[in-house]
Amino acid sequence: PFLLQKEFTKGGVVKYIQENRKMQNKLPPELHIVQGTKGQNQGVLIPESLRKRIPPAEWLDNPDAWDKRKFIIETADFLYITYGIGNDQDKHTISMLADQMDLYIQCNKGIAEQGIISEYNDGKTVGPNPHVAIREKTLAKIILLMNELGLTPRSRLSSGKVEENSSVAKFLRGPKG
Repeated sequence: PFLLQKEFTKGGVVKYIQENRKMQNKLPPELHIVQGTKGQNQGVLIPESLRKRIPPAEWLDNPDAWDKRKFIIETADFLYITYGIGNDQDKHTISMLADQMDLYIQCNKGIAEQGIISEYNDGKTVGPNPHVAIREKTLAKIILLMNELGLTPRSRLSSGKVEENSSVAKFLRGPKG
């Protein structure tokens, strides 16, 4: 992992010099454990209970299996285990997310029953099933709410990062930074 550079001394002897000493901290986490060191960018390990394959949602194949209350409890538990968040005010955001999920699943049921094409004016005209447009808008709201709560992989990866030119980063660098 070290970059070496040749340097010739006065006597013509080749000497190798380490370049970029920061590379010493770029070891895999396992080697830091073995060596008893800590890497500069080493994150917190995900709890063992969360390191598992993601199963499909119960309602995916059986929309009647959807349980709004169960979803709220599971989501609140996930937020508490993952982030230590147990704020009473988050109940509103989680409830809005559950309502949007409920609407999304109702739209899926409507599309399954009626198809994606609907007939209007006693069968004289056809057009898209209105459930499709509602589902699309609902999905956008679901993703926004999930991002707000840190429930999507992208929002979990970006949480805790400080942008280099943000006011927080400037504050942390101090008056000379």
